[in-house]
Amino acid sequence: MSESRLWLVNTNGNVFTLSTKHRRMRQLVKTYHDGVKLKRLAACQSGAWGIGHDHQIYIFVHSTEVPIRVQETTYENQRWSPISGFSGSNLLPTDRSNWSDEHGNGFFPKESFTLPSQHWEWDGDWEIDDNFQGQIASRGGWQYATNFPRPWTPESTWKSCVRKRKWIRFRRFTATDVWAKIFDDKMKESGDCFIDIAVGGFDIPTQPEGHLCVWGVTNTGQVYVRQGVTYDCPEGKEWRPVSTENHGLINISVGPTGLVWGVTWDGQALVRLNVNRDYVYGTSWTLVTYPDESTRVMQVALGLNTLWALSREGKVWYRKGIQGTQLLTGTAAATGSTWVEMVGEMAHIAVTPCDHVFALGLNENEIYFRSGVTSSDLGGKTWQLLSLKENTSVLQQDSFSSVMSDSLTESGLEDSSRFSSLVASQMTKYMPRTGSESGWSESSSVAGSLTHAKLVNTPVSDKPAGARNGFCMTLATPIQKTSLGQAGDAVPPSRTVSGTEAIVSNKVRESKSVIQDRSFNNGVTDEMQSSNSRDTAANQCDEETTCDKEDVCCTMPPVQVCVTSVESSESHVNNHQPGKFSPVGVGDKLSTKSVISSCDNLDSLGSSVTSEENDGIINFVTDLLSVSSVTEKSDDTDTNDVSAEDISKRLEQDKLSDAQDTREITNTTNRPSSLGVSDNSSVLMGDGESPVFTQGESVPWVTIGPSTGVSGTISVRSTPSIDQEVIPMFEMTPAMPRYSWAWLNGMACAFDDPSKITWLQSYQAESDDATPQGNKTKVKISMALRADFLQKLHMRNTREVENFKYIESAVQRTSWLKKSNMKWYMFGKRPQWQDCSVELEQGHGDSEEGSLTIHYTFKGKPMHTQVCLQDIVCVKQVSDYHERTTVVIHTTDTVKSLQPWLLKLASESEVEDWVSLLCTVNAVRWKLNQPVPTGSVWSTTMRGDIFVHPPDKVHVKGHEMHWMQQGGHLKLLETSTCGITWGVGYDHTVWTYNGGFGGGIFKATSHLSNQVFLQMDVRTVLVYENQKWLPVFGYSNRGVEMVGYSWSDKMSQRYDSKEEVQLPSSRWQWVSDWRLDYEVDGGTDNNGWQHASSFQRPFHQGRGMRDGVRRRKWMRKCRLETVGPWMSCDSVPLMDVSVQVDPVTSTDEPVVLWAVGTNGNVLSRLGVTMENPQGDSWIHIATDQPFEAVSVGGTHRVWALARDGSAWYRPGVTQYNISGTCWLQVVPPPPSGCLLRHISVGATAVWAVDTRGNLWFRHDITGTFPEGTRWGYVCNSVRSVSAGPQDQVWIIADSNFMKNKRGPGVIYRRVGISDTCPTGTSWEIVIGSGWEYVSVRGQLEPGEEAADLPIKEPL
Repeated sequence: MSESRLWLVNTNGNVFTLSTKHRRMRQLVKTYHDGVKLKRLAACQSGAWGIGHDHQIYIFVHSTEVPIRVQETTYENQRWSPISGFSGSNLLPTDRSNWSDEHGNGFFPKESFTLPSQHWEWDGDWEIDDNFQGQIASRGGWQYATNFPRPWTPESTWKSCVRKRKWIRFRRFTATDVWAKIFDDKMKESGDCFIDIAVGGFDIPTQPEGHLCVWGVTNTGQVYVRQGVTYDCPEGKEWRPVSTENHGLINISVGPTGLVWGVTWDGQALVRLNVNRDYVYGTSWTLVTYPDESTRVMQVALGLNTLWALSREGKVWYRKGIQGTQLLTGTAAATGSTWVEMVGEMAHIAVTPCDHVFALGLNENEIYFRSGVTSSDLGGKTWQLLSLKENTSVLQQDSFSSVMSDSLTESGLEDSSRFSSLVASQMTKYMPRTGSESGWSESSSVAGSLTHAKLVNTPVSDKPAGARNGFCMTLATPIQKTSLGQAGDAVPPSRTVSGTEAIVSNKVRESKSVIQDRSFNNGVTDEMQSSNSRDTAANQCDEETTCDKEDVCCTMPPVQVCVTSVESSESHVNNHQPGKFSPVGVGDKLSTKSVISSCDNLDSLGSSVTSEENDGIINFVTDLLSVSSVTEKSDDTDTNDVSAEDISKRLEQDKLSDAQDTREITNTTNRPSSLGVSDNSSVLMGDGESPVFTQGESVPWVTIGPSTGVSGTISVRSTPSIDQEVIPMFEMTPAMPRYSWAWLNGMACAFDDPSKITWLQSYQAESDDATPQGNKTKVKISMALRADFLQKLHMRNTREVENFKYIESAVQRTSWLKKSNMKWYMFGKRPQWQDCSVELEQGHGDSEEGSLTIHYTFKGKPMHTQVCLQDIVCVKQVSDYHERTTVVIHTTDTVKSLQPWLLKLASESEVEDWVSLLCTVNAVRWKLNQPVPTGSVWSTTMRGDIFVHPPDKVHVKGHEMHWMQQGGHLKLLETSTCGITWGVGYDHTVWTYNGGFGGGIFKATSHLSNQVFLQMDVRTVLVYENQKWLPVFGYSNRGVEMVGYSWSDKMSQRYDSKEEVQLPSSRWQWVSDWRLDYEVDGGTDNNGWQHASSFQRPFHQGRGMRDGVRRRKWMRKCRLETVGPWMSCDSVPLMDVSVQVDPVTSTDEPVVLWAVGTNGNVLSRLGVTMENPQGDSWIHIATDQPFEAVSVGGTHRVWALARDGSAWYRPGVTQYNISGTCWLQVVPPPPSGCLLRHISVGATAVWAVDTRGNLWFRHDITGTFPEGTRWGYVCNSVRSVSAGPQDQVWIIADSNFMKNKRGPGVIYRRVGISDTCPTGTSWEIVIGSGWEYVSVRGQLEPGEEAADLPIKEPL
């Protein structure tokens, strides 16, 4: 699945994204072509659409490793004449034009093709496509026919009178990772500007890839829709007006299935009807009643099956009965049933595609998440505060200057040249903004404004003994004349900052500043050392500061801001409610003392930070912790009356605390819920670090300065002067732009389980070790006490164990026994299930001796059969999910006869217990307790289970090979001789083997599991609805039972309804509802039906006169969560992957890895080594058509198959040039009608499988002619093939392969392969049915002795 993001816009127009896979918030910087920032946006998985401050539409498209590349096509047509031969001038008036499309329509010369907009560029010139149905056309790429409507051939004949050839050219979309402006001349002429935009409709069936419904509202209330928005055209084609039936709109929202709701000027909801795959934009509107008589709607937000709305007063409403997946059933699914008022007051609301809800508080602009939302309870339970704490310790260099300049602008600091980049960004982060700029009043900030600052050096004589060098700033602050009491009233010194504040630890970038030397000496710059002489400079009033004429602006001496430390303070609990504004700040998080974090040494700022050219990772520490206010003990009288003596004492304490080298940690508590607000959270430090707060500890505060881990706050100290007035510098306000959110959108934030999202996880302390404040208690013991404990344990072990280890045990050997009642499938003339009792006996310790005994009754006589555990070669579950409670046990004898032991149990849990137990008793012999060794054979079953055959030291017969199960769930996988293994899930997600073992049926905490991680996979369950036409009843399922089933699957399993269809196993869960599948072979009508004369005949779209039956396909998705030694590779979804078969000589040697994406793009992976099996990034290999399979053979020879069945060869590929040179088409192809779909290349041999299941071998491949000469037929009924580094060949056979009547999914290997007979002589059975894929590309087989030659089945 692609990465999901929550998009946010702050009051300054900056855009942030918060990924569901990370804990850090990412700011999009340097993404504006003309500097216009955004007011609103609507996001999707591929990017976002936004409205700038100029009211123009902008689009942001995420850059991917596969570029957006579109092919332009035109056909050149000619006719033959006896005089001039073939020429375009010989075309008849009834013929197509000289340049047309594939079907002969239109006139499209090459010169008529232009770029859609300035965001595109041409990728090469016009070229001739000489590929014709997998073959190479004649010279010049011409295709011939007797006339234009007739069939085409690649060669000219005596009766060929017309010809055509195909010209292609590619264009590439370049405006990625930037806000690109959408130009539209019609909108410019109309003079309208957009005020709202919405994106959805990405889940409408039968639409092109990446289809989106983009709706917009203008300032006149007119509604527009952007047509043609797809993956190949991310900006769309044009705006089309949509009539609103004289209802002017102010807000609009679009759901994933295309459902549209809007809000009119008078606060009434408007719904678009008849939205379906034929009318993606609907046909008409209908009004929805008000929530109540006094409520007028201001905003609506659609999800998949839910709708939320906000009134003009900020009240939250939820609409019941919305069913976005059932829009075809009627208008009730689109309009819903009733309104329900919810608790809380919000300013903006957003819904995700999975119906989860985010919102902005009405007054404080905090972000809330609706907890408890499920498919059965879409309204949820409570509002949970999502607190975003900025940690700029890894702020990127490229974004640093941008962030600094934004903060300076917001704070009124135009003269940024006087600031150090580091200090300015920290100071301006906490500065008050004017009311007009931020929307907050100035009453919460100190009168006056900060206009000038510079770095100074504190004289050594002023420092107390033991104090460290401090990092100070000189501030020239014009203020209104005020007394110390008034200053104390404005800034209560008894308050400190609550919440976690971190600091910038980046290297200061070079900029136009007075500080030119960026090296620091003990935390003091050269500029600081020479700045004392300039500290007495007069200060001027800022031009932007408004002063009344009656007030006299006095010039204050420069004020030093020093970073000092404070002792830990008591905490208090503050009840935070959405929609309730705190006068001091949001939830009392803002305080008079701004806490700034620090780094160890300013010389090494940013040494551990990697730079990105486009984006700055802000590293917001996100948590759901109920933000506690950290305050100092004070009375109300202290808050309102602060004397100069008290301030002086506090400043002296602050200076003395600089010498402390400790971290103070604040107590963090969970605030009680009120008014439906729940605050449960955990503090997340940095990127991926989650500290455990213990009793007596508190949140770490870090300060700027040369020391490490010194806690403190900013205190204000004036420079030495006579009769100096001590004033507070500034106060933190809610108007900090980075925390003041104006808009958010969740349509690109798709997740099912909030507990899997790190920044939505709740921190809950264990009750046994919890304090009343909810903090976990950690008990520490001294080293002496620990040593005493260890000594006593050692003495006890010697006294009770060591002294008796040489005494003979009373019982020499013991064993344990497990019994269970099952059913045993008895093969024979009359195969049947027989009741039996199964006993498993195993010796204790390291003994491998044991047996499995089956006791049963046959014709009234008790009988039993027994097998030694050493003879078992594989234990697995049956692949058919209808027999999910059946265990398959393969032994050396049953493999040859394809009659394994089949034992049916009562439940799936018992099956997993027995499979795990049988594997555990053979763990040592099967090497289950160690990583998978290099050279193993990997395979997957039809269930998705993963099995491995370890390498053998000597040659082993096929039926003697042992197969051990590994955790995980994959559809296919490929390995190599160096041990690198990649897998692809059923949802096309890519996974890489990480060197662990276990998981799956083994518990993740057992000794048979190591380095296992969570893995998820998604499958689609299909079922067909069948009907038959009857004279009286018409189409009905009443007469279907005589010729078929009313409901059936691919295996012809019968159901009474689709609700009876079961999951593949109990470990799967439904993640969607049933929906029709319109994308089937042959096409469907508007209701999804396909017609045929009988169920055994091919189905087609329209109904014919002889058609008496019809069917339609329903699908539903389910998800599996398991664990295994696999790491997810964040890359494009793949349908095939291949790793080189050549060995490597070192762990850092590059490995060639190629893949094919689900959209047909061919990719090559950079940076793949044994040390880095995941690699770094993809390189897109350009092709003229989509591909579906690829394989990397010996000496890095790359073969690939296109979707039209043609084979291609890529020369020039090496370890250091993994992209090769060009594509060469392999000719001649197999006989007509045999389209190749799967290919595997060994050291020299090339094997392929076509769509009919035929196996082909490429003959005459040599070093000078690497593409060979022809394809040779080998056998049929083959599902897939794998060729190894020694040209060994294994296949997965289909049903009825040779003498096999037990299929499908039996593994065979080819024997008798030699230089004189490269195709081999016969097939050898390896293991029984139920397998999906096998890979031997990493296997190095030992030599085969003549006496050990197996008995081979004839071909």
